[in-house]
Parts: sequence; C-alpha cells; structure tokens
Amino acid sequence: MDISGHTRLLGFFADPAEHSQSPAMYQACFRELELDYCYLAFRIPEGEIGRAVEALRVLNMRGANISMPHKQKVIPYLDRLDETARLCGAVNTIVQEDGILTGYNTDLAGAGRALREMDCTAGMGSKRGQAVLLGLGGAGQAVLAALCALEEPAISVFVREPERASYQVFLDRLHRHQEEQGMHRSAIRLLSLWDTKLLKKELHASHLLVNSTSVGMGERAGQSLIPDPSYLQPELAVMDVIYAPRETELLRQARQAGCRAYKNGLDMLLYQGAENFQLFTGCAMPIQAARQVLDK
Repeated sequence: MDISGHTRLLGFFADPAEHSQSPAMYQACFRELELDYCYLAFRIPEGEIGRAVEALRVLNMRGANISMPHKQKVIPYLDRLDETARLCGAVNTIVQEDGILTGYNTDLAGAGRALREMDCTAGMGSKRGQAVLLGLGGAGQAVLAALCALEEPAISVFVREPERASYQVFLDRLHRHQEEQGMHRSAIRLLSLWDTKLLKKELHASHLLVNSTSVGMGERAGQSLIPDPSYLQPELAVMDVIYAPRETELLRQARQAGCRAYKNGLDMLLYQGAENFQLFTGCAMPIQAARQVLDK
C-alpha cells in the first residue's frame, strides 16, 4: 500500500498486542476497497492506557481497538459512550471525530453472531437451557450481554471473586436492559472458580461453555481454567474468545472430551471487526477478504 500525508492511522491497544491478527485483517480490507488507512498494533502496558488514548487526539488518529486488560479502564478517558458500551461496561472500539472520542462495544455483536453460528452448525444438544461463562472482565461482560440477547434461560458465571460489588452493578444494569427491551430475564448466578466440584456439576448440566478470560494465551499459554477433560461432556459446545494460539489448552480438552463443537475466537474477531470497519470507514467490510487472512 502507498502511505501518504493523507493516510489515516488506526491502532490496536492491548498488552500483549503482538499476537493480534487485526492489522493483517484490516489492511487486506483496505486494499480490497482502496481505502487510505493504516492499522498498527501497539503494546500498551497497564497504567498507560490514558496516555495512549490522548495520543488518539494528538496524532489525529481515526480510532483504535481496545483489548485486554484495558476494556474497562479506558472508559474514564473517553468523551462519550455508545449504548453498547454503557450496557457492557466495557469498550473495545474508540472512534475519534473532531477531537471527540466515542467508545463502542462491538464484542457484543461479534460474540452473539459467533455463538449463534456455532450452535446452528453443531446442533443444540439435549441440554439446551443452561450455559457456563468463565470470567466477567471486559470481554466477559460483552459475552454475557450477548447470551442474554440470545435469551439464554440460565447462565452460571464462574469468577474468582463472586462477591465483587461491580459485578452486581453490571448484572442489575443487564436485567434492566432486558426488561426495557421486553426480553426474557435470564437467570444469572455468580459462582466461585475455586469451587471445582460445582464447576464440574454445572458443566455436565450445560450445553455451552465460553471462556472469556486471558487464561490460555501469552504468559498463560498452555493453561486452562478447566482442571481436566472429565469436566466436559459430549453435548457441550465450547468457545474460547482467545484466537492465538489457534488451539488453546481448553480447546484441546474439548477435543479430547468429544465435545459436539469447539471453536476459538477468530469468528468473534471477524464479526466484531466488521462492525468496527463500518464505524471507522463508513464502508461495509469485505468479509471474504478478511476471512481469507484469518484462515491462513
């Protein structure tokens, strides 16, 4: 691609950031549509996200995608929040317009579409009606909101500190949203990750497991929050929001346990990327060009 004085810069802010496939995905789409943008990944250490956000204004960047561990901590540095970001309590996309920074959460749409496609292609199984979610950070809140939008009847959320006040604030906001939209109110329970006996029981009664934590990537590559494959069962579908490595330890366990479906976070990346592309450029993302990059 040709870089000029008119080229608009976009970024990916995370720690780690080197694993990101977003630069390759977006650049392929810019080439396909002949758009004058450049997308780069930046490793932003925890505690430095405020300075990184200010750089969006100083450098007149068009925007940035935000990933772990900054999705919640970035909010105080923004001027506005879209309804999706307010609902999820987390931001994964910032768009800069005339110095005004607006935060969005496109993980919600991306997770929802990826989950729908996985269950449709794999069959629903006989245990439809209960799901298990691991983690309730920035990605976890978007996944939980997506599960509620899919009107999942019962969701068991396993976290390290179930009593954390911010979790209850989020659940209250989520339930209000369901009521305002006339949606079925999902029964959500916050449970302890340390209670492995209960975790196993819930997984054996569920049709879906989603890992929304960073366990399985970076310094935690090769690790899983599931102690061993016996916690899983054939009627379970498993999704890990991590996509690097392609097969996390959790997905290896799912394969060993003969789970009916298991997938990494590439589809979620693709579908939230399509939402982001529209926000950044005003154009529809050429999905096929993006998928070809991600499938390599």
